[in-house]
Amino acid sequence: MKNKRRILFVVWSLFMAFPAWLFAQDAAAPAASGSTDDTNLVKWLIILAAAIIIIAVLALFKTLNAMLKVQEMNALRELGMEEAAQKLAAERHIPWWRRMLERWTDAVPIEQEKDVLFEHEYDGIQELDNKLPPWWLALFYITIAFAVVYIFYYHISGMGMSSHEMYAQEMKQAEAAVANYKATHAAALDESSVTLAKDDATLSIGETVYKTNCVSCHGGQGEGGIGPNLTDAYWLHGGGIQNVFKTISNGVPEKGMLSWKSQLKPEQIQAVASYILVKLQGTNPPNAKEPQGELYADEADQATDESGADETNGTPAVDETALSIGEVIYKTNCIPCHGNQGEGTIGPNLTDKYWIHGGSLQDVLKVINEGVPEKGMLAWKDQLKPDQIEAVANYILVKLQGTNPPNAKEPQGDLYEPEN
Repeated sequence: MKNKRRILFVVWSLFMAFPAWLFAQDAAAPAASGSTDDTNLVKWLIILAAAIIIIAVLALFKTLNAMLKVQEMNALRELGMEEAAQKLAAERHIPWWRRMLERWTDAVPIEQEKDVLFEHEYDGIQELDNKLPPWWLALFYITIAFAVVYIFYYHISGMGMSSHEMYAQEMKQAEAAVANYKATHAAALDESSVTLAKDDATLSIGETVYKTNCVSCHGGQGEGGIGPNLTDAYWLHGGGIQNVFKTISNGVPEKGMLSWKSQLKPEQIQAVASYILVKLQGTNPPNAKEPQGELYADEADQATDESGADETNGTPAVDETALSIGEVIYKTNCIPCHGNQGEGTIGPNLTDKYWIHGGSLQDVLKVINEGVPEKGMLAWKDQLKPDQIEAVANYILVKLQGTNPPNAKEPQGDLYEPEN
């Protein structure tokens, strides 16, 4: 009986493991697109053939089992064990499913439970020493067999792809899908394709979006409240249309700013970002919040280049955006030495035409960059970017020169007359 059970277990394990191995091979090494259908057909035919073979083996096993039982009954009768032979014959008339159920549950009849009853008891509760159900043991052994096949196939033989290799393959497929999506949706607005809109229709939409959603944190005029001031040239997460679009889209959760991409369309985000940069930047409203973040001057650089500033003859740029940035830098860094209006205090007067180290744009840039250590003036090239230094130099030459403020310091240095 034990041998028969072992044979049945082996056959059943093969029946369970073979299709799993076949489909694992199919998942690990997918066929080329041109031959996928043919490959699947061949594999299904192999599965069908395997099933037929297994059914034939089971039928043969059943026939052999019946023959063995007949021989066993005859042997018992020859030995004079008629009662045992009759019991065996009676078992043959029990339906196969009933016999199978008894074998797979190995249940002890209620009238025989006293034979498997433990002697000890707890609070009147007694315990039966039942065996584990054979069906449970069979499933347990099948999982062990499957694990052996799985580990060999994927981790030892090299025939199957490891989880890392499958992950890399899926990532490549995902990247290809993303690239294909971007190729087919080239016109979609995102932080890399957005441009600054200056037409009145878009700015009007942006104003509506701003007043509906942004006033509570940034103020009605962009002066700042809970959120930062949007009118100066300083930005916590970068200025310019692409950075502002990205900040509005993704939000800043750690600072309490929502991500608006789920509530606003890309065109609306472009409109409100453009409204901020075109209509609010540089307005200097009353009660404006102090600057936060770093000075952003990329667009100012572009405007300066377009204005035609000539570095060879020292002509300063007159773009208002660049001058506004220069004013912010001046008031942040230069007032302690040169005064609020450039009248001079510790440092020289910047409003007259007299200069200690030359008065052209190039001369002023050089002095701000390298400083005058022997006079106590710092070198600002390590603290300000080149475009920021250019902005403040332009502000001095365009906005402060010739203003003659009250209490101006006496002229120092040589008179500088720009060449025509």
